[in-house]
Amino acid sequence: MKNAIIVFNLILFTLLFSSCDKDENLVERTMDITIISPTSDMELSLDETLSIRATISANFELHGYSWKIYPFNNQNNVIAENNKHTHGELISVDDEWENTSIEGKELILEFTAVADHSGENNKKEFVQFVVK
Repeated sequence: MKNAIIVFNLILFTLLFSSCDKDENLVERTMDITIISPTSDMELSLDETLSIRATISANFELHGYSWKIYPFNNQNNVIAENNKHTHGELISVDDEWENTSIEGKELILEFTAVADHSGENNKKEFVQFVVK
């Protein structure tokens, strides 16, 4: 009988703590990206430096960010890229790209907020801008 009481208490204890874990996982994870620069109406010239500024906020710990720049019609032709592995619920981005070779093209900045190491829950934002 004593063993049955111990087993019952262990089962009850396990159920109580596992139910607490499930409640924590029910909180919806939210993430916001605000791209400050470049803007969609921006025009860049040859030998001009592009300021890439953004903030990422979340209600969970982020794992960094990445960005890449490519022509509007060819995302496989990456002109520039950067990534940073950093942790926090608020990440500020202040990067630069110096345009030393591109003229007369519409470009895309693809900005990715990294939610976890699997990459499954990342969030992307896009900005189209022009190089004169």
